[in-house]
Formats: sequence, C-alpha cells, structure tokens
Amino acid sequence: MATFELVGPSAEILAIHAALLPAGAHGQVIIFGGEERNADQAGRDDHPANPVDVDNTRIFDVAAKTISHSGSPTTDVFCSGHAFLGGGRYLLRLSQLAKASM
Repeated sequence: MATFELVGPSAEILAIHAALLPAGAHGQVIIFGGEERNADQAGRDDHPANPVDVDNTRIFDVAAKTISHSGSPTTDVFCSGHAFLGGGRYLLRLSQLAKASM
C-alpha cells in the first residue's frame, strides 16, 4: 500500500507543473512555479525578466528526499506545456511568447 509523507525543506515556490525525470536511483521530479502575481515575472524574449524574479524551478530527488535549485526559464512558466522528447530530453513550451528546452 502506498504511503505519503512530508519530506525535506520547503521548495519555496508555488508548484504549478511537475514531471518525473528518469534520473537518480528512484527518479527526480522537476517542479516549476509561476503565476505568483509578480509583475516582474512577465519577461519576454526581447526583454527577459530578472532571473531572481523567475527563479521558480526546483528538482526533488526521490531517493535522497532533497530539493535543489535548478536553472529557470527567463519568463513565468504558468500556463505552459511540457513533454518528453526522444532521447530523454524534456521540452517546456512557455505560454505564447517564449520556448525553452531543458
């Protein structure tokens, strides 16, 4: 039977999207935050947001039960789409104005 538990420190973000990554002993979960009503997060391709304002990506290591910072796109990822590509790459399609591949 499955169990749930509160693990590790707070991710310090409002998680909007998550995906299980095929990495580590038991996998990792990439978590994206966004839409936190911060006008500074509304970066565009021609005028990226300040990285501090959009640093809302974390990696949760299932085996170690730790949360670490990861690189973040330069725009808010709220309302984005994501999928895995061939070869194991993860594609994040940002809403309307930008694209990022991680």
